[in-house]
Amino acid sequence: MPTTRTRRRRSFKPAVTDTQWRLLHDETPGPDIGLGWEVFAFEDEAEEPPWPFRGARSLWGEYANTILEEWVPQRPGTRPSCWWRFSAPRQPAGNFPDCSWDGKLPLVRQRIGGIGTPRHEVLPYRPSYWCGVPAQWMSMHVRELFMRPGDYAGALIDRANPPMFEAQASFLDRHGLLPPDERRRLRADDFKPQAITDIIDFTDDDAVFA
Repeated sequence: MPTTRTRRRRSFKPAVTDTQWRLLHDETPGPDIGLGWEVFAFEDEAEEPPWPFRGARSLWGEYANTILEEWVPQRPGTRPSCWWRFSAPRQPAGNFPDCSWDGKLPLVRQRIGGIGTPRHEVLPYRPSYWCGVPAQWMSMHVRELFMRPGDYAGALIDRANPPMFEAQASFLDRHGLLPPDERRRLRADDFKPQAITDIIDFTDDDAVFA
């Protein structure tokens, strides 16, 4: 007598790849990334990117808890970049009126001081952040391309006095996102402000330095 079998619906969602797993952990991808489509698709923040590989938003939604369980014990007082992109508190609506990203961007770590101007403060760009700090800064190259004489061009980063931001631990603590057991593991140095040059890897070719 034939047996009636219930067919399970097969998911077409691909498993996470080694490259994607490294990117989720803020690690440099290996040399086996081919044309880099996994990296390209990873940066797409659409819910369903039109690529053969999954994007960071989809992957983070599935693996966030697993990654944080590994990350926090090893790097207390910090969070991976995808947490900042997708899980951090959002900026209030009204910061960027009439823009599609208004109310959708992550909160930024407090700026303590220093000289340098984020690009979005001068040009009508969507702000770009890396772990809670602006990722794109004014440069000589951008000035030459987009600025006219007399325009406010912002300040280039001063090597001797670069922009300073609160530590990730300070941000988490200030917003009530630092559990007591994690906080007890931190030292005073974990709360020291950071220079933008210690957070983002600039090169001289960027010409962001005064």
